[in-house]
Amino acid sequence: MSSFPLFRGRLLLDASSVISLVASGRVDEMLAALPVRACVIDITRRQEIRYIWSGPEPNVRQRREAIDLQPLINRGLLSEVSLDFDETVTMVNLAAQNLGNGESAATAIALHRGWGVCTDDFEALPRLRRYAPKVVFLATSQIIQQWAIESAASDDTIHEVLRSMRMRGGYGISTRDVLVAWLQSYATT
Repeated sequence: MSSFPLFRGRLLLDASSVISLVASGRVDEMLAALPVRACVIDITRRQEIRYIWSGPEPNVRQRREAIDLQPLINRGLLSEVSLDFDETVTMVNLAAQNLGNGESAATAIALHRGWGVCTDDFEALPRLRRYAPKVVFLATSQIIQQWAIESAASDDTIHEVLRSMRMRGGYGISTRDVLVAWLQSYATT
């Protein structure tokens, strides 16, 4: 059963989530499996979403591949959004609470527009939830699980996706993740 929470609006992806999803090699399928539309903030796209490792195994760090989100935007799988003035003020106030710029920007937009946020910054999540209790926060694992259920992915496929995300995008399984047990079961397959 999916742990994907139901909410109205859109889902803002932070930089680490986007990088991990691209590194999975199945970003198109994962975004298509979402029950809401995924978005990325324009400044996050330009400043933080740069590349994944694309060298041959076992040393994938021999080469980098630039991340180009335009094809996903062109196919309607991802939207790009900008902060308005009020959202920028909220972002600055959140950033003043020792929160990262990316999470602060996404949370500010989510607060003002009633959207959700996908982040794997598990250290910041308690503070983000304190400042934005009405915002739905998800982890990248919940997108992966949603895709796995929707696509009826095999255990081996899920394992390979997680492996690729780790090697090519730096994705790590956190003990704070709501789906840690689910992730670990596939990481060791």
